[in-house]
Formats: sequence, structure tokens, C-alpha cells
Amino acid sequence: MSQMKKLLNEWRLFLAEKKEDPSYSQETYNAYLLLALANERGGNRDQVKNDIRAIAEVLTVTTVEPADGGIQKNMGDYYLSTVKLRIRLRSGVERERFTQELVNDINKMRGVSVRRHTSEKSTELREDTDDYPGTLPAYVKGHARKKKRLIGKGGQPNTKPYTKKPSYKRAKSAPAGFGGAEE
Repeated sequence: MSQMKKLLNEWRLFLAEKKEDPSYSQETYNAYLLLALANERGGNRDQVKNDIRAIAEVLTVTTVEPADGGIQKNMGDYYLSTVKLRIRLRSGVERERFTQELVNDINKMRGVSVRRHTSEKSTELREDTDDYPGTLPAYVKGHARKKKRLIGKGGQPNTKPYTKKPSYKRAKSAPAGFGGAEE
């Protein structure tokens, strides 16, 4: 009788999926692609994203906006678009080799060509985690660094101690007719 109860309890746990499987983990990584989408052939960005999602190991496809370091630009004959792919890595396959296989598959699509691609190191993703660690690839980071350097050229950094003192030549008194007690 106790044998039957034990089997019944195991079956209930199996049906409820309460049993943790420590061996389960899904090896995933991010790949960033700079796509050239032909205006004459192929579809728009949403159709291309759906076609890429149809590849077996691709989990998600999102566009990387310019504010986040991506490129979204119309070049006349084609449209440049940076996309981020979340990819499940097959066991026994190297990440770089698998990314190259995916790039070859995407290049076979009508009106789409991959101009550049990078991938991040693999991470372990379990079912209960929602956050995806990662940063933008090197070619996007370089662009942001250059932009920051150009923006920060003028002016003194806003840190203490302040070394430049403002000139008080014109600030001693206001010109006649500029407010004051007479108004």
C-alpha cells in the first residue's frame, strides 16, 4: 500500500511540475546583426524580423534603437537596421560557429544581407529568471564613445574645486532703466 501511495505522490508532483530538475539549463546568448534591407526586394523590417524568428534556435528578435547605440537609417536603395537576437545554443556547437550559420541562413533571405555581426559570451538562463545580462557589441560602443567625446569637448567639467572664476566686470550694477526701485 505504501508503494502505491509513493507512486501516486510522484505522479502528482510530475503533473504539477513541482519537481526541480537541476540538470535543466538553457544555454543562450545575444547576437547583434547590422542588416541591409533592400527597398526593391524583400519586405519591411517587421516582416524580416518575423522571418528571422522562424529560424529554429532564435528565441527573440528586437531592433536596437539609435538611443541604445543601434543604427536605423534609410540609405536610398536599402535600409540599415541593427537587430538583437536572443539565441539558444545547441549543445556541442561553438557560439561563433553557430552565429555564422545563422548569418548564412539570414543572407539566403530575399532582400536581406548581414553587413556586420557580433555575439556575446554564453549565459545560463533558467525558466525563473527574466533578466538578460549583456551589453552592446564593440562596434556600437565605439560609436557611443566617440559621440560622448565630441559632446564633452567644450566647457569645464562640473566638479569641485572650480578653478575658473566668473568675470565681475559687467555684473557690478544693472544698466539704467533695468528694473530696480524706480519701477
